[in-house]
Amino acid sequence: MPERTKQLSSFLVESPSHSEELIPCDTFFAKNPKLSPPFTIWAPRFNELHELYTDNAIADIQAALDMERPLRWHLSGVYLFGNQLWVLSNSEMKYTNGELRLLLLEAIDRERRKFERLRQKFSGMAGAKVGSKREQIPEVVKIFVWRRDEGRCVKCGSQEKLEFDHIIPVSKGGSNTERNIQLLCESCNREKSDKI
Repeated sequence: MPERTKQLSSFLVESPSHSEELIPCDTFFAKNPKLSPPFTIWAPRFNELHELYTDNAIADIQAALDMERPLRWHLSGVYLFGNQLWVLSNSEMKYTNGELRLLLLEAIDRERRKFERLRQKFSGMAGAKVGSKREQIPEVVKIFVWRRDEGRCVKCGSQEKLEFDHIIPVSKGGSNTERNIQLLCESCNREKSDKI
């Protein structure tokens, strides 16, 4: 899977919005989501500057920044996509631009989901221990049990306030399979809970 570059190369940018300075690629592209001429990007190489991109490359760079298509950067195996540079393996470099775009979008989405999960996990709980959350009953099991029990409480036949009940409680080793789940109305389920 493509990875963000660990050490982003720096380059010299000549543009009206920046004085000529050596800045990291990610900083430049984060500050400049839309490029406009005139600009030139230079890369330091063997004590001299190597011109990388000029005004005629704006469309290609902008397409990469807008995540429409990746742009091969000046380093082997490095591509610009979004406002990040990505390092690709030799096998990944054989993909078409369309396939590569999908791989990069998947990597970005995976990272987004990871941070959403972490934010949710630790929001308002700095330093607190997070207890394990009980696994949900799978939807296919719920559908099976509902049909099997004909949408009625298996004890009293009520069709009101139905709940999915674990015959053997999860705390005592019960599973989320259809053999261990039944439909009970709220009152029958509470009555059962009192007896356990």
